[in-house]
Amino acid sequence: MKLMLTQPSISPEELATITTPTLVLAGKRDIVKEEHTIALANNIPGSELRILKGETHSSYVVNSEKLYDIIKEFLREANT
Repeated sequence: MKLMLTQPSISPEELATITTPTLVLAGKRDIVKEEHTIALANNIPGSELRILKGETHSSYVVNSEKLYDIIKEFLREANT
């Protein structure tokens, strides 16, 4: 529980140095607060934020095919 509350500890300044195309994915029913996810995306220059309705933090396991399509499309667009 302590790890979940304290990590990762990445400052907005550190996030601002990310130059790789970044997709920030979260579920509308995610354990991570939506405002934290939005702040994360807002601090990564040029990142794309997708908050998926009905999804949770573990949806990448349960709905891997659905997420695969989203990630695949992002990677395709990032490489053009």
